[in-house]
Amino acid sequence: MSSNAPAENPTPGEPPTLAGEIPTSGFEEFLESHGKKAAAIILLIIVGAAGWFFFRAKSEGDRREAGEAFSAAVTRSDFKAVAEKYSGTVAGGNALLLLADRQLDADQIKDAHATLSNFVAKHESHPLYHNGVFALACVNEKLGELDAALSGFQKVASAGAEVTASAAAAIRAADIQMSKGELDIASDAYQGFAAKFPSSPFIPTSEKRSACLLYT
Repeated sequence: MSSNAPAENPTPGEPPTLAGEIPTSGFEEFLESHGKKAAAIILLIIVGAAGWFFFRAKSEGDRREAGEAFSAAVTRSDFKAVAEKYSGTVAGGNALLLLADRQLDADQIKDAHATLSNFVAKHESHPLYHNGVFALACVNEKLGELDAALSGFQKVASAGAEVTASAAAAIRAADIQMSKGELDIASDAYQGFAAKFPSSPFIPTSEKRSACLLYT
């Protein structure tokens, strides 16, 4: 954790202590601080429910071939071939998400960025579309493209609590706004987070961020 983070257990009645600037955790720190909770969300973003959508694709006669091709794909080249041949189908979209996953595993960040950009541009009707937008925003943040990352996170956050990644996206959007000095906007986002996402595991994060801003 960053040394700029507030004390975990401040004395009752006293504000949380800050060592220098407000914490502006990057994506890696965000994942580290939330452990398995965030990791589970990231897994859902890239590969979660892919099997379910494969079976859905197979059950539709006009997409049976695409589903079978997706099920047989193993390598990055396989997923790329399926995505290109069956562009616009659920199986083709799944192939792009899994290709991006493999590229990120291989530290091919720019390739993953291109793959996710392709998914977002061509698969707006895909059931995991907003998860793909979130994944792209995460990659943009990792590449230092904060304006693009912020736009993506805001899009996912505004999609509603039924979208898997919406709560995490709302936190990341507010974190970026805080890092850009937009403190009033970030503060409003943190303070309103629990009302928008009452069952989110990130409520303690929003409360800590809000407390930091109150005492700056």
